[in-house]
Amino acid sequence: MGGCVISFFVYGRPAPKGSMRAFVRGARAIVTHDNTRTQAWGQAVACAALDVMRERELMLGAVSVTLRFALRRPLGHYGKRGLRPSARVQPDVKPDLDKLARAVLDGITGIVIRDDAQVCELMAIKTYDDVQGVEISVRATSQDAYDKERETHDGSEI
Repeated sequence: MGGCVISFFVYGRPAPKGSMRAFVRGARAIVTHDNTRTQAWGQAVACAALDVMRERELMLGAVSVTLRFALRRPLGHYGKRGLRPSARVQPDVKPDLDKLARAVLDGITGIVIRDDAQVCELMAIKTYDDVQGVEISVRATSQDAYDKERETHDGSEI
């Protein structure tokens, strides 16, 4: 599938969107994020998106989003001789990948895409890396390209 592609990297420690917490203080209901870092991470994503978009228009229509989250290895993965053989190969621990993706999609909404409902394909990966952050790629898809791709598969499922 073809179309316009917007790609950029956001440096920093990715924070999951998490759940909202509500509680009552006196006669007032207060709603906050589960994670205190969520707002700052969302602002970092939005600032990087604004920098890339500058004079560009919002992407309209269906989009495909690829997210590669780079997380720093915990210090416990290292021993005196470097990386321990018992160290995890992939970060199969918190933060949850779906919550990381939600935070990024919220951060690019209104800047790169009009609404996160436009996302028809989502590929998200968590890896360990020395540089923390997220690599974001948003590709506009078109119905014509989708129809042509389906035709080339000779009726097999995609």
